[in-house]
Amino acid sequence: MADVSLEPLKVVCSYSHNDEPLKDELTKHLTMLERQGIISTWHDRKIPPGREWDGEINENLNTADIILLLVSSDFIYSKYCWDVEVTKAIERHEAEEACVIPIILRNVFWQDAPFAKLQALPKNALPIMSWSNQDDTFTNVAQGIKFAAEQLIKERQQQRFIREAAIVEYRQKAEEFASDGEISLVESDILKDLQEKLKLTDREARAVREKVLEPYGIYKKNLDKYKQYLTSFVDEQGYPLAEKAEAELKKFQKYYQLKDEDIVRLKKEQEIEYQKQQAEKLRLEQERAEYQRQEAELQKQRENKSSSPGIQTQPFEFDTAILTPKSAGFLGMGKKTYEINRSRGRTEFFTENLGNGVVLERNGCNSWW
Repeated sequence: MADVSLEPLKVVCSYSHNDEPLKDELTKHLTMLERQGIISTWHDRKIPPGREWDGEINENLNTADIILLLVSSDFIYSKYCWDVEVTKAIERHEAEEACVIPIILRNVFWQDAPFAKLQALPKNALPIMSWSNQDDTFTNVAQGIKFAAEQLIKERQQQRFIREAAIVEYRQKAEEFASDGEISLVESDILKDLQEKLKLTDREARAVREKVLEPYGIYKKNLDKYKQYLTSFVDEQGYPLAEKAEAELKKFQKYYQLKDEDIVRLKKEQEIEYQKQQAEKLRLEQERAEYQRQEAELQKQRENKSSSPGIQTQPFEFDTAILTPKSAGFLGMGKKTYEINRSRGRTEFFTENLGNGVVLERNGCNSWW
């Protein structure tokens, strides 16, 4: 018996309209198979009004599981049946996409036809019209179609089981690679090779990867939210955090089931970043204090020199830079880099006329030029 969990197999009848009474009789004898959910039948008389019949026929031929060729002299004579329907049916049969069954209605020379290599019905390919009892003939044909349908269902069940096993194997490998929350380029290449080995489609493989990575994506999103709250609390309160802030963060971690090791890592990173910010803030404050000190000293120098004849002063600013070597890579073999810390200063340029054409020049740092 067929597996009712599967969709009924679509059976499409290809026939000449001159043989329509025989086609109708055949569909009557297939009624039991339809009621059992084994098959559903289609022929061109089911095309709704207003639809393009050529497109409808092609669509159903392309999606049929079983194609019945109702063979007679009129069928072979029909240019459309021969050029379109027979051609398409043989193409899909050879591609193992559909099962094609010739049904010999009336006696005609068909042994050299493209479908002559296929097992035909009724029994011994004896034309239906040559049987003395038509009901016996159509019953024989219906039983043959049932046998073919059940064999096809079994094959597809086996294919489904094989495909499901392949997807399970692919998913297990994807889950192994995604245990750290991502799939690297090397791991992607390995999965691509496994996909080809298991004969999975790109769509199937992509669906598995997306499903595997989905929990990690959600987890990362929640972890980013935690980091935002942590950063906000640190900006407001500094370190250490107040008990209320710690309680709020703990509540968030528990609800979203964030791992302790991830929370410890985030807090450590945030603390280091906070220390850097504080160090930078202190450096700027020191530079500002030094600048103010220099300004005060220059002002004092200007006041002292203003009463001295022949001395002229002119203020100017200058920049200083301190280069700090950083790591040069593994074993010092990489390119050396430097961290640059800049600061700004201010002093005055003095000129003093000593007479007899002699002019003395010096800067506010007591350096002679």
